[in-house]
Amino acid sequence: MKKSLIYLFYVLAAIAAACSTTASYDSAGGLGDGGGAGKGGSMARFAIKDSCLYVVDQLTLKTFDIHIPEKPVYLQGKDLILEQGIETIFPVDTLLFIGSRNGMYIFDVKRPLFPTRLAMVSHITSCDPVVAAGNYAYVTLNSTSKWCGTQANIMIVYDISDPRSPREIRQLNLNSPRGLGIDGSKLFVCDNGLKVYDITTPDDPVWVDDLSFKDDAVSNIQTYDVIPINGILLVIGSDGFYQFDYNGDALKLISKITVTGKEDNDEEQDN
Repeated sequence: MKKSLIYLFYVLAAIAAACSTTASYDSAGGLGDGGGAGKGGSMARFAIKDSCLYVVDQLTLKTFDIHIPEKPVYLQGKDLILEQGIETIFPVDTLLFIGSRNGMYIFDVKRPLFPTRLAMVSHITSCDPVVAAGNYAYVTLNSTSKWCGTQANIMIVYDISDPRSPREIRQLNLNSPRGLGIDGSKLFVCDNGLKVYDITTPDDPVWVDDLSFKDDAVSNIQTYDVIPINGILLVIGSDGFYQFDYNGDALKLISKITVTGKEDNDEEQDN
């Protein structure tokens, strides 16, 4: 069921962004002004830059030409072999951040049809989503299954002011982190529920809110990924989809769509 939840989550996120009266998709994978085409989460395996769609599988970065959106063309000759264990992709401006079980890749896509590898920074073997904004990237490592290969549960902050030479700045100990999202001075982390960090000082995240003081309907939810869109936080949990308002100092529950079904038995499907 988990894979189905994830796919449906990203579809709903795309619809939510496209239907927003103040949101639009820009070439950086973010949201601007006007109508829109959606926004991806930290666990996504695809990203858009201009007329190119980038997709990662376990080993490869693939490029599709989407000049004609309804007729994407797979450019097989542009496949870039990375390493076994590629997991996620996140676009920021003209950069792609790719998370793997062994580290974080940074690619330049100023020329969208010609992704160019700028750097790869290694970390201990672990499941590894990544988000970035400005001069900083945030990576969570977790030990939720044998697939992740480690007992570490941390968030790493990287200085990416020089994307050819990212530097680790800080590590924060967490419980069991999964996906994360960023909007302005707020960083959202799925970690035994949901945590909100103030990143007014980007290299020193400060934990300012969570769900522990909410009612029972949300205080114990197990979260997997988040997408922040114009003050609305879309959250995928083990039992469905949630929307929270994060415009104020504290998260406010807006709605929940309950989803029930058979749980996945394969640990690898968690990633």
